[in-house]
Amino acid sequence: DREDPFFKNRLHIRPNASQLYGEGAANLFYYAEAYNTACAASGTGEYNMLIYVSKGGKPMPIKGLEKRSKRAVRPTDVLVGRFDLSALASGIYSLRMEILDKTNESKVEQTRKFRVFNPAADSARPQPAIFYMNVDQVEQESIGIRHAEDITAYKSHTLIHRSDQSIRIRHAEDIAVFVFIRERPELIGSRRRLLREVKYPESARNAGIEGQVVVQFTVDEEGNARNAVILEGLGGGCDEEAIRVITEHARFKPGISGEIAVPVTMSMPIICKPR
Repeated sequence: DREDPFFKNRLHIRPNASQLYGEGAANLFYYAEAYNTACAASGTGEYNMLIYVSKGGKPMPIKGLEKRSKRAVRPTDVLVGRFDLSALASGIYSLRMEILDKTNESKVEQTRKFRVFNPAADSARPQPAIFYMNVDQVEQESIGIRHAEDITAYKSHTLIHRSDQSIRIRHAEDIAVFVFIRERPELIGSRRRLLREVKYPESARNAGIEGQVVVQFTVDEEGNARNAVILEGLGGGCDEEAIRVITEHARFKPGISGEIAVPVTMSMPIICKPR
């Protein structure tokens, strides 16, 4: 559609270009080419461009991560810039680019998702209480459920090596199609049995690190855990151990949509502490 201002080269983002600025760089770079921007000019010869970072899929700018500019209509307008994401906690975010008319109504929008893993910011914010439904008391203790004040006190006394604090920014897959899941994946065997496979890392022991790691992964059609990533990490080797346990030892009855097995994304907490 050549009437779409982004028809040729859509919004591109480059999560912290490690080969240029190092793994710990907190920059998110973006690039786009806009054509036919007169659609938003309303005869004024100018249009407004809004570029911002939002949490998840919400169209709400995060404070300090928003750029608004008035631009002249040209045959081709090149949009290049960056955001410093060092203050963001770990999670899924979106970079949104909107062409606005003179009434600030959005005429065209482009969105790209990305994931931030930032232990330094995570450890600085208060942690909410986490509750798990349909989990008995014994299993609660095994997966390390605790009150918010306990988590805050724990984190304030936890030593995390500087190398584990580096921010990492990665592309996140855009969700193109919603699939109704009739049967969610089901872990084969008990969670307690899976947790017995955890080998507490010596580096975590030396640093006094222990607690809960939350792993997100995809259960494929065969019931295997693939593409594991850390949603809430600890460092000290605990994150890598949690991924190893999930990918090597967790097996599932696959998710079912209609009558066929389909990939399903899910998350699971893994407790990492001395026995």
